[in-house]
Amino acid sequence: MAEGRRRGQQHAAGWFVVDAVQDEWRYCRADVDRERRSVRYGSQEHHDYGRDWECRHVASFTNATAQKFTAIAYDQNGQAISGAKLTWSSDDATVASVSQDGTVTPTGNGNTTITVKSADGKVSASFAVAVSGVTVVTSIAIAGYADGDAISLEKGKTLTLSAIVKPDGNSVTGASGSSSVSLSATTGTNVTVTANSVTTSPVTITAKETQTGKTSTVTVNVTARQYLTLYFQAQNNWPANNVKVHYRIANSSEWADINMTQMDGSCSSYAYVDIPLTGSTAIDASSQFGFKYINGDDKAWYGASGSSDSVPKDGNNFKFTNSGTLPEVVVISAGPSYSTTAPSGCEVTSTAAYRSRYATARNGEHRTAAAVLRTQGSVLNAADENAGTKADEDTAAGKFKVPDLADGTYHLQEKTAPNGYEVSRTVYTITIADGTVTWNPSITDAKIANTRKTGAVTWTKVSSDPNKTEPLPGSEWILKRTKIFSWANGVASYAAVTPAITLGTVTDCVNGENNVSDCSAQTGSYVDLDGTAGKFKIGGLAWGEYELVETVAPDGYNLDTTAHKFTIGPKDSTVVLEAQLGNIKNQPGVVLPGTGGDGNMKTLATGLLVAMASVATAGLALKVRRRRQ
Repeated sequence: MAEGRRRGQQHAAGWFVVDAVQDEWRYCRADVDRERRSVRYGSQEHHDYGRDWECRHVASFTNATAQKFTAIAYDQNGQAISGAKLTWSSDDATVASVSQDGTVTPTGNGNTTITVKSADGKVSASFAVAVSGVTVVTSIAIAGYADGDAISLEKGKTLTLSAIVKPDGNSVTGASGSSSVSLSATTGTNVTVTANSVTTSPVTITAKETQTGKTSTVTVNVTARQYLTLYFQAQNNWPANNVKVHYRIANSSEWADINMTQMDGSCSSYAYVDIPLTGSTAIDASSQFGFKYINGDDKAWYGASGSSDSVPKDGNNFKFTNSGTLPEVVVISAGPSYSTTAPSGCEVTSTAAYRSRYATARNGEHRTAAAVLRTQGSVLNAADENAGTKADEDTAAGKFKVPDLADGTYHLQEKTAPNGYEVSRTVYTITIADGTVTWNPSITDAKIANTRKTGAVTWTKVSSDPNKTEPLPGSEWILKRTKIFSWANGVASYAAVTPAITLGTVTDCVNGENNVSDCSAQTGSYVDLDGTAGKFKIGGLAWGEYELVETVAPDGYNLDTTAHKFTIGPKDSTVVLEAQLGNIKNQPGVVLPGTGGDGNMKTLATGLLVAMASVATAGLALKVRRRRQ
């Protein structure tokens, strides 16, 4: 390039070199004031009336090959600022996406605009991108489920489904085949499924990607609520480790017993039990109950005597409710008093198998079994009040066989779930008659499904300066899923996703700021649930491998471009449900100068230099050429 041209590379505050086209420079201006500025280069004069200037050059892509752009900030003296914090964005990621290192990747045919901004957003530059000749490959799947998989969901419960969609920027819509199962508004690639009413046939949920209309489906069976959780607080001569509930069965004069389980740790003063709402020993809103000893005086009775009028009761017996609708929880505590809210910090997250029997036997017509689903490698035990103890005879992990069960009615309920899975609260009534086995609710291919627990990740943003120990507020992150989990012949498998799936942007939530009173109560997807500035927690993560990349650094610090990887799910013979990334450090850096005030404050102008990846320097001059494909 001629020396005269090279002199044109000297930059006043706020000027951008955007591209080099046929060895000619094109300039754009981002002012920090509203004055009209202009510059003449050759026969062309460019004007700017505001802070942002959209450069006229169009970067053309004729295939899917990515190109990298570089942004450099200049101060008011035309000197490059090292370590300036910049952010990149695309107006339409379905045409071209841009990473935070300036790499532009074509994703579909069309036109969009790429913009780079200073950290405070006051200074920016942008350029147009035209894409053609790209073959768009689309796909969609529902994370954790194969196409057409069936899901059981209890009435009133919710479930979040996540769609895995390609390419990046492709959007998703969701639809339900019945009002029995409703969908919330889709947030990114996530949708919340709500079970509104019991179904007699499966309801199809369809996820559809919008670029080419491909779909993925699951079916949802909504089941009736299976249990009521009853808590009893130990008092006087009624310890939590020796109490059972004695209750009247719905539409019957007969009563049943269920031993209660003492809770652990700080909740050890409570015992709890799940009482069935379906089956031959179910309760209804008219059922009465009280408490007896498991071992001891079988005539002793703890009932409603002495309780206030607000306690549901019938004489000396408690009732589960005074209305026609059973609550999910009943708590009987000292007084005695009554509540429908679980004791704070003692909500049941797993349930013991129960052993029930009729207080009045029906000539051996009914036998009950307390059976549990095992974790892999454990043994299933079934207690039959007449036949003694029975064991699982199937040695394969996760499979069960209990032989020699006489005709009658049995109840099966999970006690301990496989590691990483939610305990199933469903109580299965198994009826055996003339060698024929009937399940209620019914199951397919003798399979009982468990729901995977979702995971969480935590981290803290800190300074690399050991003298600064407080967490650093204000950073932002991109969360991506890099691998999808599945079981392959009983072995955990993680399959790579290329390119990684962008799940969303995570911003630092602080309690009481930005109209959020309690960050932990947020219900959105991929939101920060830790209300302390500089500390992060993301929940609701499906099993898989992920990475976090910082996109906006705390003020006064350089951007950390490291991809911080973590796993949710089986890993090294355990199941990781909370990944802890610890302290993530940033190096102190510089911030783009902004507008000054009065007095001795100087007014500073800032600018950005945006150029293609082929950038070379010679002395104080900067030479930019577009790399020809």
